[in-house]
Amino acid sequence: MYFHQAGSGHRGPEHGKELSSAVGLPPATAYAQCIHGESIFDILTSPEESRAVRAAIYARLSDDGLSIPDQLASSRKYAEDRGWQVVDEFEFVDKHKSAFRKVEREGFEALLAAADAGKIDAIITRHQDRLTRHPETYGRLLEICVRHSILIHLYTGGVLDLATHAGGFLGMMNTAVAWGESKLRSDRVKAAVQRNAEAGRRTGGGSRPFGYKIIRHDLGEGARRRYRIIGEEIEPAEAEAIKEAASRVLRGESIRSIAFDFNDRGIKPVGGGRWVGSTLRRMLVSPRIAGLREHNAEV
Repeated sequence: MYFHQAGSGHRGPEHGKELSSAVGLPPATAYAQCIHGESIFDILTSPEESRAVRAAIYARLSDDGLSIPDQLASSRKYAEDRGWQVVDEFEFVDKHKSAFRKVEREGFEALLAAADAGKIDAIITRHQDRLTRHPETYGRLLEICVRHSILIHLYTGGVLDLATHAGGFLGMMNTAVAWGESKLRSDRVKAAVQRNAEAGRRTGGGSRPFGYKIIRHDLGEGARRRYRIIGEEIEPAEAEAIKEAASRVLRGESIRSIAFDFNDRGIKPVGGGRWVGSTLRRMLVSPRIAGLREHNAEV
């Protein structure tokens, strides 16, 4: 399936100069092909001119388990089948970076920078939602792709020309659907966390608190998750250290000296390393050591 409106966006002979830089053809040749019904899409996808395409690849970790190396391999094969060459510097990757939340994605930002610098003609990715699931980032992608006549090639099937009415509209609709799915999932997770907090249960995320050990239920082989947290219980040795530290603070001893003593005795915080005064203080004033649950700064 190709998402393109042929013959759109032709503005005159000066457009041949823009096409020239986009597809590697002389301006007169590029414009001549356009006035005979061939668009940027037609030129970029024609076998005889595919060698001129400067392609970039974008991959992002997928929730469905498709690894980044798998995405890169499929994208490279897509380029190879068309005779395109993708150099390493134009393979952009984001690991564990959401396209829904407004977080800094180094790979995506580098891709936009290369595109806006006129260094690429096409972007190859698995699906549009690898690039963006948020209207704001889609707007930035749209503006740059239109300005530089860049096509988005989906190796799973389809080509998006955002400069056309149909391509731009479809890109916006894909983004809206992906945003809606992510927002619904996010709202469900937040609601579950709120319910757990109100019931005094832990969320299951993050490291265990000092003084407790986690009780896990093994989900068996083949499960997407290896285990499920079903509770927690007191870790006796760490619980005694908490009691000792609290008693010493109440007697007037500094937290810093207690931290030094714990380090000398080999009493380590969760995750290893060494105690510092601020870490020990946070642990001693945490509601968790009193058996309470804290959520959004409320106990």
